[in-house]
Amino acid sequence: MIAVPQAGRAGSLADEPGRRQCRRAAAGAAACSFPGRKSLRTTVTTAVPPASLVAAPASPAADSYAFGNRALAVGDPVGRLAELAGPPVHKEVVENEFGAQVAETWEYRRDGKSLLITVKDGKAQQIRELH
Repeated sequence: MIAVPQAGRAGSLADEPGRRQCRRAAAGAAACSFPGRKSLRTTVTTAVPPASLVAAPASPAADSYAFGNRALAVGDPVGRLAELAGPPVHKEVVENEFGAQVAETWEYRRDGKSLLITVKDGKAQQIRELH
């Protein structure tokens, strides 16, 4: 055990009340305590859930979607969307917090999945496929 004098006090390194005592711990770190005082220990634990419990996003966004041998990309005009996919099975208005229409979500059914395309300012803004 190594006794370290407190700052501003002169004297021997002998064990005295109020002196900090340090001992070497693993990896060269020092563990110190103050004799006569209760030790306060704080343990921080970070829980990491197993990968099997972490939820994957329900609808990952894509930059493009293939309709046969042709593709629709984010930024393509609505005319190209209608040409490739035809009419949607459902359209939903997207509103801001004030009730103003800011976009539309067009829904298509492809291979047992839902394809959601958000249209804003006449262009495909987001493409999502729901399984």
